[in-house]
Amino acid sequence: MDLRLPLRKLPAHPVARLINTAFRERTVGWLSPTSGDNPHIDREFITHDLVVNPPFGRGCQKGLAKKSVSNIVRLDNFWRQRMCKLAGLAANPRIILCALTGCDSTGPGADLKAYGATVQAAAGLMNVTGLPGQPPMKTSTALSDDIAGSMAMSGIVAALYDRETTGKGQFVDVPMVDCLFSLLFDDSIDWHERLGLPVRQGNWIMRFSPVNTYQTRDGWVVLGAATAGQWHGMLRAISRADLLDDPDWSRVEWRLANNGTVDGLVQDWVDGMTIAAALHGPEDLADWEHLKERDMYAILQHPTLEDLVGVGGPGFPLKFSNASTGYQTPAALPRVHNQEVLGELLDITLEENARLEAAVII
Repeated sequence: MDLRLPLRKLPAHPVARLINTAFRERTVGWLSPTSGDNPHIDREFITHDLVVNPPFGRGCQKGLAKKSVSNIVRLDNFWRQRMCKLAGLAANPRIILCALTGCDSTGPGADLKAYGATVQAAAGLMNVTGLPGQPPMKTSTALSDDIAGSMAMSGIVAALYDRETTGKGQFVDVPMVDCLFSLLFDDSIDWHERLGLPVRQGNWIMRFSPVNTYQTRDGWVVLGAATAGQWHGMLRAISRADLLDDPDWSRVEWRLANNGTVDGLVQDWVDGMTIAAALHGPEDLADWEHLKERDMYAILQHPTLEDLVGVGGPGFPLKFSNASTGYQTPAALPRVHNQEVLGELLDITLEENARLEAAVII
């Protein structure tokens, strides 16, 4: 089994560790005993905690790298040269280094700090999110962190597969800005202004008409027609079959140019409708049968308290026919795994472990 060594603490790192933990892989998180690190961010998604001060921690990392039996994957947000030095690539060429950074590991953005909102701004997502004529908006979740963490795990899996053939590890560079930018061009957003179109389109997808959110008597519903067949079906559903052969309404080009008129037609139809929970709010998700069936809404577990009834969180979305995934245990408390990790991997005795704890080294 490979040992994962995630270092530093950005939200993107817990996402990558979260995925890793759900696959039942062994992960070790490194914490300082005196730094006041955020326990929620760093320990929520890892299986083993190792609380050490930085100098001793660097020695541990180098010791692990030199162990010939260890097939180490290391996740970090250090820039490349420092990572290579700390991880000891020369001592163990099978090590896989994965750098999760804001902008890059070696280029002009290597020293820049990054948070989800700043990455969304830099990559361009914030500028295209929101309603026409309104200020740019960030997404409500840490989308850039989640995407980068997922892509980091994809890169690690690819490097592991390559190592099976070559016997060698490698450096995997995963900048958060690059990951988010790579997903922006579902539409040609660089042409919006040149075509006289608003940069921010709200809920409209510019290739289709209609597609939008529409208000009903008891909430909101999302309706759209991406093909001619779907548009014809919608016309029949709203009792407007008279428009099926209309020379204007039957052409998507006309509907795109007159999208406001098309939206008005659909809105008039849904005005008197009652469609409960067509657009799920947070209070609806815990009762959604789909999530229950897929074990996607789980009661959070606490390491010292009982299950936190009424406090839920997402399960693991990937299901396998021949493997078990998911989160079976709560997050670990600090120092719980010090002796297990240091003793098993670095041969540190119980007596030495106690001495190091007394000296606040671990």
